Amino acid sequence: MPRAKTTQTNPQSEYLSQYDDDYDQAKTPGFSQIADGDYQAAITIARIEEQPWAVQLTLEFRDIAGAGSIRKWLTLDDRERIELTKADLQRLGFEGKLSDLPGACEKEEFLGLVCQIKVKTKIKDENAYTNVYIN
Repeated sequence: MPRAKTTQTNPQSEYLSQYDDDYDQAKTPGFSQIADGDYQAAITIARIEEQPWAVQLTLEFRDIAGAGSIRKWLTLDDRERIELTKADLQRLGFEGKLSDLPGACEKEEFLGLVCQIKVKTKIKDENAYTNVYIN
């Protein structure tokens, strides 16, 4: 379902506006169909967080069947990852500029949205990394 475009002026919107052109031009890569064992989940948290290394959108998904919850972080200010970020945001129905995203979070536009996710853990150098894919 398409979401209304939001325009909000705040420090995060102003900061993210420098990435609007990259976001607009980003191509979204195709992804394969979600395999069996994936989850139907509702978004329970959607907020922008400023970390020392990046500005991120934090999303928390809660499995509808009650298996638990998991978080996904989308990096918003990394031009090398902006295509993946845009693809995930489009899957969630976000159609605004990247600088509109803080306003959408403030208005809680993502909360309650139900989507399919795939959770996959990879082991690298004896460390476990859990990835969450949005379909």
